Amino acid sequence: MTEAEVDLDGNVLLTVNETAALLRIGRHTLMDFIDQNWGPPAINLAPPGRRKRVLRFDRVQVLRWVEMQRLWTAAA
Repeated sequence: MTEAEVDLDGNVLLTVNETAALLRIGRHTLMDFIDQNWGPPAINLAPPGRRKRVLRFDRVQVLRWVEMQRLWTAAA
């Protein structure tokens, strides 16, 4: 990660490429997830009326989303 963006809570905001790399999936796969309203929660930083999205992902929320996808948990 280069210069990290930070949200109001001090969490690191990741770009689409950084998020895809963190999840170890392709950028286009991540965008498909978002377009299907599935996947980690995204933040659109583009101004109203702009057709192109400027997406960022809160790293903490991405990791929480990954945990929610877990099919089973290890026995204690």
